[in-house]
Amino acid sequence: MIISEKLLMRDKLHKLKLFVALTFFSSIVFCFSSLSWAVEVKPTPAQVEKAIAEGRSANADLEALYGKYSFGDSGVNINGLVMTKLFEITQQSATLASKNKKLDTAKIEEILKKDYLLFPVTLLGLSAADFGGIKVSVRQGMKTVKAGKVIVDKPEKLFCEKETCIWKNEIYAGFYYENFDPKRLVVLVVEYAKKKVEFPLQLGQYP
Repeated sequence: MIISEKLLMRDKLHKLKLFVALTFFSSIVFCFSSLSWAVEVKPTPAQVEKAIAEGRSANADLEALYGKYSFGDSGVNINGLVMTKLFEITQQSATLASKNKKLDTAKIEEILKKDYLLFPVTLLGLSAADFGGIKVSVRQGMKTVKAGKVIVDKPEKLFCEKETCIWKNEIYAGFYYENFDPKRLVVLVVEYAKKKVEFPLQLGQYP
């Protein structure tokens, strides 16, 4: 009787382990399949046409369009955008639609040829001196990649209240697609002055 109970218990444990293994495998497959909806490095003609159409329909609500690709706290803290190729096409299409114009083929081809992912980021500080030593990188797993190029605008004063002023500085950090996987999670790291801010970005959310 004891032997039978042990055999029964061993069979249950075996089935439990098999169930756990299958569940884990299914979750991994689901995870990777969901990540297939990621930053499009080479958008298809159909995806480009869809982006243009979405831009034309979204021209009345640009704020909602930008919200889909934004990160951070806009207006109150450091914030930015994930400027994918399809988003740039949609954004420019929307902007031109508000002026009764269409996005021309040459501009679309220029966007599609880009070999980097751009992150426009707005930094905030209490003075122009707060934006020194700007460094931008992305971390993906154990790998850290520095921005291929960082363009820094001149600091601007947003507003002042008595003797306290808020300044902003807009930067544009580009990362070459060959240096990271656009289908996986990245952590965007922005360092300036004595600050270091990190943004985990699931690139699967940004086509």
